[in-house]
Amino acid sequence: MISGRIGFMSSGTHPEATAWAARVVTAGGTVSDATLAAVSTFCLSVDSAGLRGSLYRVNLFCGTGLAACLVPLYRGPSSSGTQFGNATDTNNNFATSDYSEATGLQGNGSNKSLDTGLAQNFASDRHIGFVPRTLGTTAFRYYMGARSSGFVSLYAAYASSPTSIIGYYNYSDVTSAGGGPNTTATLRRLYVAVSSPPTSGQAYSNGTSGGSSVPAWATTNTVTLAVFAMKQADGTFNAPANPLLSGYTIGTSLTAARVATYNTIWTALLTALGRQ
Repeated sequence: MISGRIGFMSSGTHPEATAWAARVVTAGGTVSDATLAAVSTFCLSVDSAGLRGSLYRVNLFCGTGLAACLVPLYRGPSSSGTQFGNATDTNNNFATSDYSEATGLQGNGSNKSLDTGLAQNFASDRHIGFVPRTLGTTAFRYYMGARSSGFVSLYAAYASSPTSIIGYYNYSDVTSAGGGPNTTATLRRLYVAVSSPPTSGQAYSNGTSGGSSVPAWATTNTVTLAVFAMKQADGTFNAPANPLLSGYTIGTSLTAARVATYNTIWTALLTALGRQ
């Protein structure tokens, strides 16, 4: 168990995994040797697949204790470049009992959410995604997202009806622009919504497309992306959901092939953490 700030790096551990573990300890959490190995393998697989530059913020919701859960693995498309968003996810009302490394973080559908601090205009083409261990129980609640005033500059994943269906909204800065394709969610597998302006928006679950693409838009809006809810321009968190999530990802757009590869990498992580 990693409980100190030095002396825990084993030979062959990926440097970004080692840096994450150090930040967890600083935040007040701990990391087991098995978890560090799983995170290291995740990092190595991401690098090998050529995905690292597409990942701006990734949180695997692992480590021991809620403090560990709130520490993202990645905060920028490289470890040496600009880092984006909050150093840790800002916790809105989650309690220690809401988190277990064996499963993930549990929302409550009323007042619990995370603020990543990453503005939704971080790139013109974007993806957001998460791994649902259990789905929310109420339709039209938000798993992730951000919105400007009214119905513009919205990028969010939401629970449709029935709640096993997840869709996403992608509105322009000018007018309300409709939703993205709905996708039947696969538990314990990665869900990803991809926006590739100006023409292609797509949703994937377990590496499989949810259907034909829809229009997509970039945004200049700086409202920061939330998890378990949609953050609004006035700083409030709208329509929170109550799924149990095993992690999230935010970055630039991914092709279908890269989504499938990324899903495989997440699946291997879930297996290594005993979350399958």
